Amino acid sequence: MLQDLRNALNKQGDKLDKQYELSVALPAPKATLDLGIDIDVLFNIVDFANIMTYDLRGAWDDTSGHLTGLYSNPNDPLAGKGLSVDESVNYLISQGAEPEKIVVGAAFYTRGWEKVSKGPDASTPGLYGEASIVGTDADQSPSRGAENESPLISGDRGRRGGVWAHRSFDKLKAKYPGVKEYWDDVAKAPYLYDENSGAFFTYDNIRSITEKTSYVNGNNLGGMISWMSSQDAPTNSSKRDELTKTAKKGLFGDGELPAYEIKYADLDIMATIEPYKESWGSSGGYKITIKNNEVVNESGEVLRAVERSAETIKFPKLYIKNNGGNLTSGDYQAGTVTNKDGYTMVDLKGVWEGKMIDQGKSYSFKLKSTEAPQDTSAIESIEITQRITPNGVEMVRQTIFGDATGPSDVNTKPTLKGVSNKTITVDDDFDPMAGITAYDKEDGDLTSKILVKGTVDTTKVGTYKLAYSVTDSQNETTTEECTITVKAKESTVIDFGVGQGIEWPTQVNAPFVDMVAWVTKPDYNNDGVANLERLSLDTGVKFFNLGFVQATSNTIKDGKVQWGWGGHSVLSEEHKDNTQYQGIKKSIKELRELGGDVAISLGGLNGTPFWEATQDVEVLTNTYMDIVQGYGLTRLDLDIEGSAQDKGKNTANAKAIKKVQDATGVDIVLTVPVLPSGLTWNQLDVLEAYLSEGVDVEVVNIMTMCYGPGTLLPGENYGTGSVRAIDSTKNQLKDYFKKFANIELTDRQAYGKIGTTSSIGFEGSAHPIFTKEWSKLVVDHAIEKEIAMTSFWSMNRDAMLETNAGVSSQYEFTEVFKKFEEGDEGTNPPINTSPILKGIEDKKIFVGEAFDAMEGVTAIDKEDGNLTDKIIVTGNVDNNIAGAYTLIYTVEDSEGLITTKERIITVKEKPDITDDNFDPNKIYLEGDTVIYKGEKYTAKWWTQGGVPENNPAWEKEVIPNEDGSMDYIEGKIYLEGDVVLYQGKRYQAKWWTKSIPGSDESWEALDKDENGSMDYVEGKAYVEGDIVLYQGKMYQAKWWTKSTPGSDNSWQLIN
Repeated sequence: MLQDLRNALNKQGDKLDKQYELSVALPAPKATLDLGIDIDVLFNIVDFANIMTYDLRGAWDDTSGHLTGLYSNPNDPLAGKGLSVDESVNYLISQGAEPEKIVVGAAFYTRGWEKVSKGPDASTPGLYGEASIVGTDADQSPSRGAENESPLISGDRGRRGGVWAHRSFDKLKAKYPGVKEYWDDVAKAPYLYDENSGAFFTYDNIRSITEKTSYVNGNNLGGMISWMSSQDAPTNSSKRDELTKTAKKGLFGDGELPAYEIKYADLDIMATIEPYKESWGSSGGYKITIKNNEVVNESGEVLRAVERSAETIKFPKLYIKNNGGNLTSGDYQAGTVTNKDGYTMVDLKGVWEGKMIDQGKSYSFKLKSTEAPQDTSAIESIEITQRITPNGVEMVRQTIFGDATGPSDVNTKPTLKGVSNKTITVDDDFDPMAGITAYDKEDGDLTSKILVKGTVDTTKVGTYKLAYSVTDSQNETTTEECTITVKAKESTVIDFGVGQGIEWPTQVNAPFVDMVAWVTKPDYNNDGVANLERLSLDTGVKFFNLGFVQATSNTIKDGKVQWGWGGHSVLSEEHKDNTQYQGIKKSIKELRELGGDVAISLGGLNGTPFWEATQDVEVLTNTYMDIVQGYGLTRLDLDIEGSAQDKGKNTANAKAIKKVQDATGVDIVLTVPVLPSGLTWNQLDVLEAYLSEGVDVEVVNIMTMCYGPGTLLPGENYGTGSVRAIDSTKNQLKDYFKKFANIELTDRQAYGKIGTTSSIGFEGSAHPIFTKEWSKLVVDHAIEKEIAMTSFWSMNRDAMLETNAGVSSQYEFTEVFKKFEEGDEGTNPPINTSPILKGIEDKKIFVGEAFDAMEGVTAIDKEDGNLTDKIIVTGNVDNNIAGAYTLIYTVEDSEGLITTKERIITVKEKPDITDDNFDPNKIYLEGDTVIYKGEKYTAKWWTQGGVPENNPAWEKEVIPNEDGSMDYIEGKIYLEGDVVLYQGKRYQAKWWTKSIPGSDESWEALDKDENGSMDYVEGKAYVEGDIVLYQGKMYQAKWWTKSTPGSDNSWQLIN
């Protein structure tokens, strides 16, 4: 790829007479470089390689060390692994890297450990000392790290790492007042250490940066990079440049930095001039029109935006050489007009219509002279410059009329624009002249003179040659050719050839089968894969959960995540001829031919689930549609464990799952870890993510396994603990389905949403063998409570396809779990579900604005179907009188289950606003304001197209409420001190946050009841003395707690 990129850049550079520089970022550690980087070849291609010689040590290590040390210290237990600048540089050179291309890195931030021993050398206390586990990360995993400057947030900022910006050292030292600065003269690196608390921080400072610059110059290296400039400390100026200036001085001294000529390609711009005379007197002037002849050639969203940005005339300034005297402004469209040294200068940056001239657009203005000109002979030339910002540096000075260097008798050939190779699909519309223009310096626009030879048959697949030519008035001809490729339409039918799934029973026993494990047992394998048909014939089990399909990498191809069974790319449709993959598909097909079916499980403890590879909803949707349609699935299992439980990532995933479920009707099962006490906050957050996005969760399959002795009650074992886990989860499902899906479950219905999966036999030395007796306890309880599914990991163990110390005879556990289906005597009584109301949200309208209470509102019921016409609305909205109106929506299904939702419609006086002035064809810059649908929006960055509503490039002006609060806007960033109104209550942001008010500790509730209590918020931390209202009762926190009121001793019941 790099070589192809280099070749293309060289070709483009030759075409434009400029040199393109190609650089890469490389890891520093030897082990990482050895994973597949051909250093010698790479350095022959690139101009520079930026070596990321930072993050070399951190809280992931059990001993302290230097984040970005120049040299290795012999006391470092990791010395020799390329974890210093010098070690990394020397290894690169030994592998063929040219020194002058190596750029080393500096860190403008810290990393730190909370508690470190004094280490092996008393002269450098704390350095290479043992780091203790003293805290937890945001996901509650143990951590050695010190506190960060920013609060922990699940996801990218979820790790304690002692990360503080260089500019925030005063805050760091205030947080850790006992730290003292030390200097390691061997590594040439500073650090902070507190001998009493053990706090340790590593970083770069002025002294270490100076050492690095000396090293770069002394070893003829290519330079230095840093991460990152915004973290630098300010000097006496207003810029953050303390370490940046140190690096510059060390590398280049006190003089100016070397200057480099930047070459720009001229845009296709032309100017036309029309003299005019006023209807009164003798004055007149010139009407000048600037035409941007560039056209849209790119079709992709990203490349089209890049092309448009490059080919838009930005903040133009004109230099007009005029021998007829000074010119002045003839209308407001001329902007600012000045005269100097024989030039009339026209600056259009202050004119709304003229500061940006898009592709294909024109702009006209007038200049006045004392005497009306008879022709344009007094105008010798017009030159134009551009600027990136209104007050930025002028660049790309090009002549667009006449000759700025004096007249010439040499005729120039015309130029053709827009001729390029294209690929279209059969039956696509194709216009050979679309986007094609011709221009001649002497003759002007020659587009109408273009001749095209060749034809394109859009009904047939093939390649077609077109030749474009244009001839000017002096018979100079320009010719360009291109190839148009017509490709076949892509088939939309996705079928992997394994048959179609069936509807699953309401209650089912469906063991897990490891389809990636290599099976050699005769008659029990299909090309190395578990033979599902044989397992079903042996046992009578007809339904199986198959594990696991995972992302093969973070690579997105054709808008889809690349996937494979077990994360192996060869076990996928990309390699459908692979023998083992054929065995997987054969097993599925054979089972279905027996009348059975499979659910495919995505995720698992090891490997990368799709939602960790990307959070692009469309990419995820496309990927799931392939899996569901290709395998003909009616049930999809999401196995969500470990880091895959991140709420934000699961929310994005839930949006995609919702789209797939709406399109296919596939049932969704969430398989999650559990404790005997029930789901933890991690799993509850996952459940909330899917319910909140409207996913119809068929089953919550709890992993009744691997608890650990600390989670069991006295006398409890893994069997009785699993029974308690089922009961505990039942209560949580009732609570969460009500809160986030507006579904009130009875106890029976809640049990009917639960699946249980035990890990039979021997799982590991940390856990006891899960026995048949314990399994019987689980199954008996499942039968009694009529749960949705029993399962176990794994059928491979119980069928003795693999050796397991806890399984003594084939199918001994299967015989126990089969009792679940037999326990209901072969019947699966349906559990009626409550109807679902959709589209009911609070809304604001203006006085006089039309309002339909049923617009967008629907009701569906799993058993009865569409119940929209059964909705009853209580309450009225008078859209002629300002005020807040409450509407109550009620719908009842055929079994008498009722669902009710409430919404508030606020009618507001219509403010005095100007008419809408948003133009989707105009380019807007940061700070530009528009009116759209009566609302004022401000552009946050360069943008064009779309509409401001729900567009991240625009920020809507929020009018504060009478109490100073603002209505909460989902997804908006709030800063410390911001007060919002959410669901009728006020919240104040405690720091930077994008979360929902009340959902986490970043918000403080301002409104309390008369008795001083606040509504309880799940997951929020409460401190001693806090009073909350929960399920109609008041509780007071006895100490710091995040538990549910009444669930443990941290709460005291007040009334």
